Amino acid sequence: MSSGQLSTSGKVVRNTFFNSLGMVWNGAIAFFTTPYMLHRLGDERYGLLGISVAVTGYAYLLDFSIGQTFIRHFAEYNAHGDTRRMNQALNTTFAFYALVGGAAAAAAFALAGPLLGALQVPPQLHSEARFVIILSMITFALTSLFNVFSILQSGLQKLDVANKIAIYISIPQTAALFYVLESGFGLYGLMWRAAFFSLVYSAVNIWMAYRIFPELKVSWEYVDKALLKTFLSFGLKLHVARISGIITGQTDRIFIGLFLSLAAVTSFQLGNTLVVTLSSLAGIMVSATTPAFTEIFVRHGKSSVIEAYLAVTKYLACFTVPAFALMMLSSGLLLRMWVGPGYPGAAIIAVVLSVGWLFNMLSQAGVSVCQSMDRPQLMAASSVLNMALNIGLNILFIAVFRERGIAWGTTLGMVASSCYFWFMLHRGLNMPFAGLFRAVVPFLEGAVVAALPVFAIDAVTSSFAASSGRPGAIFLLVLRTLVFGAVYLLWLARRKTFPPQEIDFLCSKLATLPCVGRLACLRRGGA
Repeated sequence: MSSGQLSTSGKVVRNTFFNSLGMVWNGAIAFFTTPYMLHRLGDERYGLLGISVAVTGYAYLLDFSIGQTFIRHFAEYNAHGDTRRMNQALNTTFAFYALVGGAAAAAAFALAGPLLGALQVPPQLHSEARFVIILSMITFALTSLFNVFSILQSGLQKLDVANKIAIYISIPQTAALFYVLESGFGLYGLMWRAAFFSLVYSAVNIWMAYRIFPELKVSWEYVDKALLKTFLSFGLKLHVARISGIITGQTDRIFIGLFLSLAAVTSFQLGNTLVVTLSSLAGIMVSATTPAFTEIFVRHGKSSVIEAYLAVTKYLACFTVPAFALMMLSSGLLLRMWVGPGYPGAAIIAVVLSVGWLFNMLSQAGVSVCQSMDRPQLMAASSVLNMALNIGLNILFIAVFRERGIAWGTTLGMVASSCYFWFMLHRGLNMPFAGLFRAVVPFLEGAVVAALPVFAIDAVTSSFAASSGRPGAIFLLVLRTLVFGAVYLLWLARRKTFPPQEIDFLCSKLATLPCVGRLACLRRGGA
């Protein structure tokens, strides 16, 4: 079955599978390269990399969420078969990104000096820090210019293509990382490497865009001012949520860099990386839903979108709840296995942040509903609440609790804003909350029950855990995961959380995947 013949649900399953493959691949690379980079660069230079990521994250605010707007409208025009409108959307977005890239490059040169003056950067690192910030922003500017050719794949629901490209390019990119650090090029080499491979990635995406969308035309005649106004109107409504997300994800490190030290940034960064990586894995499950929900809304209407929303939330909770519960139970072991001993504060940060990100991830299917149904205003109030609480609580808590206070401020903001978002979403679409509770509560119960034997394991192995190195941490982590997973699945089976017809439906969709389909064929052939 070709991707063009797949049903909407089949496309979601296929795209989710390839997103999962890409995320697991990137996660594996990060898992093995982060300890190497940390020990090669040291705490301060690694913290400087974290600051540069945060600064670049703020630069993404310059796009006014036009990228997400493009994906949503491009999927709609594709559903209608309107290739002229698709070209207008692409060229208009391309022109806008050219302006954004220029603004980002100019801002880098203008603001690098004042930013370095405000941050707690040791004098001996000032020249490196300035170079890192400026080149990272220039790289962002060049990547932004060609970003539309990458997100076009999302609009066409061709995320398998996007992930294959990213995986292929990551192989020489990772090899280059080891080369530049082993050769002694340090931060300078890492930044030039990032810039080079960003250009390679952009070039490959341009070539692929012409392959999967042969009608593609790049010309000023397709730049439509009226369409840009439409995109900006929609995008600005989304942008409140985008600003909230950037503040949640990036302000933490900026505050720590301003008020504490680069070494404290590293401690926070390690705990935060564990949780954000897990959030990214969970986010895979909703990464393909916005264009899919848009197609459902165009063809079948609001009621079908709501039905799909509750189903996606249920599947999301099935994975997300136990995953974050296990993170809270095992963050210390994960860090010892990953970067070794010496970062106990990072484990506490991971536990605290896990609570906030769990609530945030469970709300993401609702975010896709708002985008697909052109109701981004339903996200606005909760996003403003998140920003206010995040900034206010971080300022209040950092003075007393240092980097742990930042984690608590971030978590409390995400929990409160997620609950308020659910209230606004369900009230705005006239949905009873009973459906949401039925989708989430069984998995919360299962995670609580599965945690009990893990506590028992901790009581028995406490002395071994305290004295064991990496091999012992790996053994305990595997043991805890197996026990937790077995009890969790047994609880779901006992509760009959997934009825037989739902399991049959999921199996039929999974059979459309290349590897699963081949296994099914082999099984039938051997029967």
